[in-house]
Amino acid sequence: EAVEQVARKPESGKDAVPDAEDMTEIKSPPPQQGDVDAFVKIVSCRGLLVGDFRSSDPYVKVYLDGKVLHETKHIKETLNPVFKDKDKACFKLSVKAQELFGSGGLLFKVKDWDRTGVNDELGSVMIPAETFSKATGEVEEFKLTPPKGKEKKDAGYITVCCGKEEFKPDEEAAADTELAKTNEEVPILGEVAERGIVIGEVEAVEQVA
Repeated sequence: EAVEQVARKPESGKDAVPDAEDMTEIKSPPPQQGDVDAFVKIVSCRGLLVGDFRSSDPYVKVYLDGKVLHETKHIKETLNPVFKDKDKACFKLSVKAQELFGSGGLLFKVKDWDRTGVNDELGSVMIPAETFSKATGEVEEFKLTPPKGKEKKDAGYITVCCGKEEFKPDEEAAADTELAKTNEEVPILGEVAERGIVIGEVEAVEQVA
């Protein structure tokens, strides 16, 4: 009599065969390997420290392991700067993942530009490597650490966005925002019928339940 053989997966040992999920995990490289390519935009800062008398002329420098990767232009007399294309708000990040993760991420320093003296630091933050490797495109705000001698003061915040695709120019992005607002204000057909809104020559008659 032929005995039916039942195939069984070894539970342990060198002959054990991983299932599909295990194979996926094995084949996926850790985030510290390969390259990190992303587009970074320095959006704005708020609540910055006063650098000179009543205000500051802030700009941002970005460092990787002590080396300068990017520097924006300064914006005059404000504690709440908003960086635009003309201020060099965006830059492309291309770096080895091992170097990025080994450094802990990118260091962002906000400084006060001075025409004649030293450009004093207003605050800094180390943004984690995962922010740039994932590059979700979400806008994120980070708390700034005050410089030495001002540890007890509130240094404010910096807002950064990191994505996989190049950012649209300011004018195009603004146009998209206005279009989105307009679309939100236009009622859908059901709302038109209920509210009796006139569109062109067609009048939607108020529905009676």
